[in-house]
Amino acid sequence: MKIAKLMSALAGAAFALHAGSAAVTAETAATPKKLFAAEMQWVPMAEGSPLKIVALWGDHTKDADYGMLVKMPAGFSTGMHSHSSDYDSIEIQGKKIHRSKDEATSEPYTAGSYSHETPGHVHEDVCLGPEDCIVFIHQGKKFDFIPDKK
Repeated sequence: MKIAKLMSALAGAAFALHAGSAAVTAETAATPKKLFAAEMQWVPMAEGSPLKIVALWGDHTKDADYGMLVKMPAGFSTGMHSHSSDYDSIEIQGKKIHRSKDEATSEPYTAGSYSHETPGHVHEDVCLGPEDCIVFIHQGKKFDFIPDKK
């Protein structure tokens, strides 16, 4: 599937998740939103971070509900970590490993692959390249990143 078709499908899925969210107000639910790939402005996820994001709704640093696209550079690894709440993700572009701490290997995720992470589950993400990885993430709570201490 071409990236444009996948992005279109993702937009529909993102809107459905957003429209079903308790955080959606009557005003935002009644206001259509379009964001074309050519108009997306990728910004650092945090100061100095190699990860870039496009916010689709909400604010991952504040809101209880958000959706965003995350771009990981080819060859980048998050290292083992966890989050304090669950989230859903869909691989949009690239080839990525998403493995648990207890897995030695994992089948690569490619465009269209889905995962659900649970609170406290230790895992890592590695963008295999050669292209950057783009992942859609939806989370019902503020984003956090808890490095694994072991």
